[in-house]
Amino acid sequence: MTSIYAEKTQKGYKSALNGFRKFADEFNLDNNILAHSAPTAQPVWIAYALWCKTKAKILQESCRKYLSAFRSMAASYGIELAFPGMLILQATLKAWKRASCHFVAKKVPITEEQVEDLLKEASASKDTRLRQFSALTSFGYHTLCRAKECTEVLWSSMRQHSDRVSFKLASSKTDPFAEQGQSISLSLQAWRTLAALLPKGRSKGRIFAFSPESFRSWIAKKISNGVTGHSLRRGGAQRLFDLGFSAEEIKAKGRWKSDAWRRYIDFSSRQVLLPSSR
Repeated sequence: MTSIYAEKTQKGYKSALNGFRKFADEFNLDNNILAHSAPTAQPVWIAYALWCKTKAKILQESCRKYLSAFRSMAASYGIELAFPGMLILQATLKAWKRASCHFVAKKVPITEEQVEDLLKEASASKDTRLRQFSALTSFGYHTLCRAKECTEVLWSSMRQHSDRVSFKLASSKTDPFAEQGQSISLSLQAWRTLAALLPKGRSKGRIFAFSPESFRSWIAKKISNGVTGHSLRRGGAQRLFDLGFSAEEIKAKGRWKSDAWRRYIDFSSRQVLLPSSR
């Protein structure tokens, strides 16, 4: 009886892994998540449960068993997966209560060439809207900020250093209540270039005094429909990766607490090793 049980267990593990690899490949995730799982990976397991339901058409009970198999496999390696505080059963119930699941494709990154073209066009124009929106594009690209975060940055938070300019974020997705006082920065040269496009004499209130919605609408029409306010963050992360910055440096610059930054990157040019993989 023991050998039959062990055989079924191994078969279940194999099915669970094969399913997760298909899910990971479809959404450009690291399919070797068991090698470096962290508590912040919890949303991945919720997304996987939703995928099992909507894409793979797997029964709820099978999905629950798959999640249980992952936890058992990880435990055998001495790794505790991100289930504390949210039981496996609760995870699958949440997924199956959803009527549908809309998976969002990777954000289209804005490129350095596109940013430079915008700055060049704006510097030769008197169009205030073009100048300010182009300045925000460059700001978000170099600081890895989301459009909403850019529009909340205050002049009073600005600090100039020998080679860079730094700012305090009013709030961010990773620090919504500004408890940590997250800082962002960009080179002095990049700041001077974009600052020249801003209205003269303004030094109080918000640096970019318009709504993030108006910016998103503008940049989608200006560049392409695939570009959003989040494209600044992804494009900036890709730039750092292409320049050879390490995983730790990219995470610090983008204020990522997990390895979620990897979802922003096209790894076709080179491969970055995670600290736990080295």
